[in-house]
Amino acid sequence: MIPGLLAAAVPTARGFMVEFRPFTLFHVITVIALLGASLVFALIGRKWRGTPREVMLGAFWGGLILARQGIEVVWYLLPANLDWSRSLPLQFCDVAPWFAAIALLTEKRWARALLYYWGIGLSTQAFFTPTLSEGFGYTRYWWFWLSHTHIIGTCLYDMIARGYRPTWGDWRIAFVVTFFYTVAMIVLDAITGLNYGYLGPTKPGFRTVIDALGPYPWRIPLMMLIVLVVFTLMTAVWRPGKRPNPA
Repeated sequence: MIPGLLAAAVPTARGFMVEFRPFTLFHVITVIALLGASLVFALIGRKWRGTPREVMLGAFWGGLILARQGIEVVWYLLPANLDWSRSLPLQFCDVAPWFAAIALLTEKRWARALLYYWGIGLSTQAFFTPTLSEGFGYTRYWWFWLSHTHIIGTCLYDMIARGYRPTWGDWRIAFVVTFFYTVAMIVLDAITGLNYGYLGPTKPGFRTVIDALGPYPWRIPLMMLIVLVVFTLMTAVWRPGKRPNPA
């Protein structure tokens, strides 16, 4: 019986080592492990709030993000790994880790704002509908999950350990930067036929919420409207009864 059970387990192990499949037990375990570790890290930071240890912890985390992000960018641009459809560091989840590192190392308000809105508002989708096919044994698996964990983990850390709360001024910063990023990606994708920002004429080879938004380019205005609504709700939940000041 035992040899039979082991034999049945081997293909499963080989499966998740080689291939990542969304909505499987391995997907759930991955998400729980990474979000759980992020929460523990944030709670440690909260316990140390206002002490040199918290500053050192934030600096360590920020430095780790910078190191990983730099290595990842170079890795994707190596000739052996170069794929124009995903190697350029232009996706939301490629840019957001830089905001995370700046927020941790400098506590600049604009970086904290962009981290919050691009992290919670946009990058969390990767945990629910990951656009990934490579399994545990592949480098891309680690780049994907470490990148998104650095984004979401830093969001949690900034909110729990450092007490970040968004304002309508932060909302305006996020809206303006996101608008110009969106315009830039629309132009780039229209010229190249690529899909950076998921704003191009193609869809990823995985099911995401974008599949429900209609064909290109008509889905783009709807995507922009959804993002605006999400950003607004993400601010209003902390600012009940208040409205953005147009001035």
